[in-house]
Amino acid sequence: MQAAERMREITRQVRTATQEQTTGSRQIANALESVTAQASQVAHSTAEQSLGAQQISEAIDRIQKNTKKTVDVSNEMDLEVKALKQKADALQRELAGFKF
Repeated sequence: MQAAERMREITRQVRTATQEQTTGSRQIANALESVTAQASQVAHSTAEQSLGAQQISEAIDRIQKNTKKTVDVSNEMDLEVKALKQKADALQRELAGFKF
């Protein structure tokens, strides 16, 4: 009977070890799923950040273009104002010759 008892004990230990291994494997699988989900979330967030950065860059580019247009228009207006002032001065000189 001693051999049979030893065989039962070994069988019990194998079952216990198998159950522990199964539990450990499930825990590892769950942890891997969690890590995979977190990695997916990080990838999604990174893509959103990249899109946001691209949109900011495009907005800055539009602002720079609009600023250049504004400067160009301002320069044109300045030239027109100077030309009008010269014409006004010339008219004033011509009118100075007349008596009212």
